[in-house]
Amino acid sequence: IAPTRPDPPLVWTGGANAGLLQTSGNTDVNSLRLDADVTARARANRYTLGADLNRAEDTGRETARNWTVSGNYDRFVNRRLYVNGNTIFTNDPFRDLDLRTALGAALGYQVLDTPITQLSVEGGLGWVNENFELAADDSYTALREGAKLDVLLVTDRLTLFHQHDAYIGVTGDDNLFVKMKNGVRLGLLAGLVTTLQLDLDYDRSPSPGRRNTDRAFALTFGYRF
Repeated sequence: IAPTRPDPPLVWTGGANAGLLQTSGNTDVNSLRLDADVTARARANRYTLGADLNRAEDTGRETARNWTVSGNYDRFVNRRLYVNGNTIFTNDPFRDLDLRTALGAALGYQVLDTPITQLSVEGGLGWVNENFELAADDSYTALREGAKLDVLLVTDRLTLFHQHDAYIGVTGDDNLFVKMKNGVRLGLLAGLVTTLQLDLDYDRSPSPGRRNTDRAFALTFGYRF
């Protein structure tokens, strides 16, 4: 009888970055970006937290201010299949968005889990509540789908990554939002990295007078562990 492989011990990974940000859409400025993420894996449980903050001033006048905080909990049923809980909080006054809250529950599958490539996909149900500063508040039930991909092109040096979460409304009119991150990360020395990243936030039914797509292009420097 083959011996049972023990569950892995607690493992922490993550990092933090800061750098220049160029945006287009509802905000068109050069500004400072801060972001951080951390993942803890303990046996069958995986916890992930992420946050980013963008702020800018132009001749003493605030021209950009937004933040997003997200969290994920994965409970692995077996080596590949897991149950997922997801939440995303977003604030952006320039989009008239006081707070958008998205809560989701899904089944996930770890399609690939190798030293070179990691790919996971998720699908389930969700709920979205949008509190606007001027427009009428809105909430809706949604289908949720998401994916995360990391590809290591050069050992310990160059990594391509993609992550998105989509909440597709099944109640109300034209309800849909997608948050997406795409980028490439280059390892420098002793955990130091530089990251080139494009973020996208799409809302099919934004507040009146606002655009439905915001993009953020950032070049950051940071540290990963």
